Amino acid sequence: MYVSVFRLSRAMPPQTLTQRQKQVLEFVREYAEYGGYSPTVAEIATHFRIWPRAAKKHLVALERKGYLNHPGGGARRAIGIVGRSASRSVPVVGQVAAGRPVLAVENIEGMVALDRALARWDDTFLLKVRGNSMLLAGIFDGDYVLVKPQNAAENGEIVVALLDDEATVKRFFRSDHTVRLEPANPEVDPIVVKEGERNLQIIGKVVALLRMFEGGRPHALSQS
Repeated sequence: MYVSVFRLSRAMPPQTLTQRQKQVLEFVREYAEYGGYSPTVAEIATHFRIWPRAAKKHLVALERKGYLNHPGGGARRAIGIVGRSASRSVPVVGQVAAGRPVLAVENIEGMVALDRALARWDDTFLLKVRGNSMLLAGIFDGDYVLVKPQNAAENGEIVVALLDDEATVKRFFRSDHTVRLEPANPEVDPIVVKEGERNLQIIGKVVALLRMFEGGRPHALSQS
């Protein structure tokens, strides 16, 4: 089995690639963007239906041309791409309001740098939780939830929903023509919405929880 480590190269400017090298580099980029980590040599070989030795040869060529670096080591998923930062800036949204884009300038209170493996979706944002309705799910007042924007959800998923003009973090359940937004606190009643009764919109799915510790920076506690 080939075990290779490829990290960011600063040695020389990128050089011209062959068609196959372009395909391999693009595959590595797309794989890392979607999954949050790089593919192994074996996975590259399987994708292109070539021998692992041939896949490694292409990676070595990309290294030689300034796209990758091979310092050695035992990590299997450490292919770094030139020009691709390990982190990205994620907006902290202060409020979500009806009729206005979530990421409108007036909604953004600041930016936080998060690892791309954690915040790997387009338009991902952080929302500060207000209240303790999700207490038993480990989500406390003042926590930050990382939200993957989407307008639908599966039963049991924790979502950010906009009900009329108020955002809420709850567990989502749909049954026939009724939606139930379930809290994780016995002292808080669930919100039951019949189809057409109120304006309900799913803003996104909660994919991670971050908590502010001493020093004023959010730290990831968990992710789905």
